[in-house]
This record gives sequence, structure tokens and C-alpha cells, in this order.
Amino acid sequence: MTAISASTEVLMQGEGKLSEERKKVHFKNIKSSGARIKELIDGVTLVTQSDQHKLSFQPKPMDFRLFCENTVELLEASRDSMRIQLDYEDSLENNLLLDGNLLRYILYNLLSNALKYSSEDSKVVLSVCNLNEGLEISVVDNGIGIPEAGHGNLLNPFSVVPMFWVFQERV
Repeated sequence: MTAISASTEVLMQGEGKLSEERKKVHFKNIKSSGARIKELIDGVTLVTQSDQHKLSFQPKPMDFRLFCENTVELLEASRDSMRIQLDYEDSLENNLLLDGNLLRYILYNLLSNALKYSSEDSKVVLSVCNLNEGLEISVVDNGIGIPEAGHGNLLNPFSVVPMFWVFQERV
């Protein structure tokens, strides 16, 4: 909120004085800060719903490749980063029953963490393949990793990395 407030103040006070490039920097700052706030709120909402056993699983048929491409495109646009590489297994089926809301949150969280903790010049790879009547989704990066001491907290919300399981079925 501080970044949004500060950039808004600069834009308001500098009206007519700021170059177009400086304005773009501040608008980009507002946009990315808003996206981070939305991520935080979505995460807290999802964890709260899960803790209260009110998290609903609502699978719908979807083109999974297109879903991944759209999620990556949105993430890259919000971060001005074109560092994510998509790898699909050739036999990956597209017409799957999945909960797009839960899956979008999971992918977005995993990919944004991979981008955040990797160097700006490295690639992040999202791989998807069929696995025993389900999907295997992996995110590989060259980031700092999670210290071994934090491995026991991987499934604890608000600890290191909140993770959720999403099941899928064939249509």
C-alpha cells in the first residue's frame, strides 16, 4: 500500500512535470503493488476457507494447455518478465476436469516464488505430464531453494510455501 500511495502522490504532484518514462515507472509500480496485494488477499482467503472446511472443489472441463499459457501470460505481464518456459508431454490430454480457481492459485504461487527467488537472467520451467490418472506439474528454477530447516513446514500455511493438492479426472 505504501508503494501505491507514494507513486500516486508523485504522479499527482508531478502532473505536467514528469516525463512519460517516469510516469510509466510509477504506473508500473502501482500495478505490480496492486497485484501483490491481490495475491496476499487471495492466499489468506484460500487458507481461511481450507481451515474452515469451506473450500469447495468445483472441477470443470478445460483446455489445460491454454489454461497454463494464460496463467503464465498473466504472471509475466504483471511482472514484466518473459522468463517462464512451458514444457508439455506430447501425450498430455487437454480436455480435463479441473478446478481452475484452485489450480490458478497454485500455479501462480509456485511460479511467482520461482521468479522471485531466481536471478533475473535465469529461466523458470513449468513442466506438465500425465501421471497415473492424474497430472504431474513441476516448477524448476535456479533460485536459492528452501533451507533444509524449512522442509518440515512446507505444508503449513504462512510458513515457507503454502501448498495444496488439486485432483483431476478425465472428461
